[in-house]
Amino acid sequence: METRDRPAQWVLELGMRVCGGARPWLPPLTGGSVGLCSWLLLSWLTSSGLWADPAETGRGEDLITVVFTVATAGMVTVGIVYLLVGMRAHRTWHTALTEDERRDMLTEYSQRLYSFLEALDPRTSKLDFTTDDLEDLSISHRQQLGHLIAAAAEVDEPGFCSAVRHESWLLLEAARLHRELSLESIVRAETAVPLVLVELDEEITKTTAYLLGAVESGECVCGREHTQLNRLIDVCGRAQQQANTGRGN
Repeated sequence: METRDRPAQWVLELGMRVCGGARPWLPPLTGGSVGLCSWLLLSWLTSSGLWADPAETGRGEDLITVVFTVATAGMVTVGIVYLLVGMRAHRTWHTALTEDERRDMLTEYSQRLYSFLEALDPRTSKLDFTTDDLEDLSISHRQQLGHLIAAAAEVDEPGFCSAVRHESWLLLEAARLHRELSLESIVRAETAVPLVLVELDEEITKTTAYLLGAVESGECVCGREHTQLNRLIDVCGRAQQQANTGRGN
């Protein structure tokens, strides 16, 4: 793709965020909807005589009514425009870039986000899950994540960075996916374990060791290049795609 044909960076980033589940137009639409419902309720109350018409009680109340109406209409308009732009950006994200370009942009965006988190130096001493959440995992993964939980529980102030906490949650989801696909393989009576599950098991083990080292060292990893985590996400995607293909057959 030539540089002159590349859409604006903010369009691509908006499409990337929408693809990732962000819905930035919901707050203005929600605010406008609440304002509209309030306005309809107030109109009903005034027409039924249960509430005095603000326009007849003084110029101050009349001004408030105008401001309220303009603000409500403005939020609805902004929300609708944002929705249309977001849909357009989402389509552009998938059509204007190749898969490699999307992957590179995701990595670049993540690095900027992690750099911002590193500047804030957020710290935490707890993970998003406990040993009770490991019951549905395989024995080996239950032990590995159990060691991670135990190490995190021993961390004192200031704790470890929030990037480790977030990545630990992704690790748990990967372990759950491995367990789910393994059970499906058994149900389908496959004689050999799919190679992608073997690869996924290896990446889970490597990621666990990486996060365990980060927890024990207490070093902030927000600004690092998260190569290991990217490999884990890539293998999870391929495993899920292969599973969907198998279900279709």
